[in-house]
Amino acid sequence: PAADYDARERIWKAHENYIRGLFHAMAHGRDPRIPAGLQRDVRNWGLVRGRHTDCHPADTPGWSPQLYVREARRLDNGLAWSGRDVSDIDGVPPRLPSIVAMASYWQDSHAASRIAVRDERGQWGIVNEGHFMLPAGGRYQRSPLPFELMVPHRDQCTNLMVPFCVAATHQAFSTIRMEPTSMALGEAAGTAAALAVIDRDRVDIQDVDTYRLQQMIVANGGVIQGVTNWELLQRKLKHRLDRLRG
Repeated sequence: PAADYDARERIWKAHENYIRGLFHAMAHGRDPRIPAGLQRDVRNWGLVRGRHTDCHPADTPGWSPQLYVREARRLDNGLAWSGRDVSDIDGVPPRLPSIVAMASYWQDSHAASRIAVRDERGQWGIVNEGHFMLPAGGRYQRSPLPFELMVPHRDQCTNLMVPFCVAATHQAFSTIRMEPTSMALGEAAGTAAALAVIDRDRVDIQDVDTYRLQQMIVANGGVIQGVTNWELLQRKLKHRLDRLRG
């Protein structure tokens, strides 16, 4: 994440060369461990026609011009929202009450490496190291995300929110990183920014009234802890009817 453009270009080309070399080895390599049927299949593969043709001179036509970077820097404010937090066990309140968005995706991490090993019969196989695929969310399959997830320490910055590179662990980020979740956190950040300057009364972003923020998010159709605006209105109406009857 700290690399300059030249260094990022070298990193990207190293990945491209590795992948190109892997396919070449699978198609033409003489290693007896490569099945002949697999080699025949790989030899029939090629670049997609008509894709990535108008590319930079340093790029290869037919190959994606960008390297997919799933995660890099993340906010460090001491919160470290974790895999346990996004599991959202039914009936257990979240670690923080200031929930402003919900994630809804599995906790998943791609394998860091694939290792060739032999079993007790001497047969070769592949072991994936670093991979996990775990459910997230409880009955609603939603994971609660608090306002503090995207707010730095006050002594570091008072006018910044980070709705994507949030203060989460690697495991929790695997759930939070999805685009719809980024949209929900982005809406919460935008609403919080409006609250910070409303009525010309400027406050530090850490001083935003999170209860009022939650009310505005729900009023705009957002979902917090499985409660929609319609459900909230139903509860308010029932409460008022009960008062009238009583």
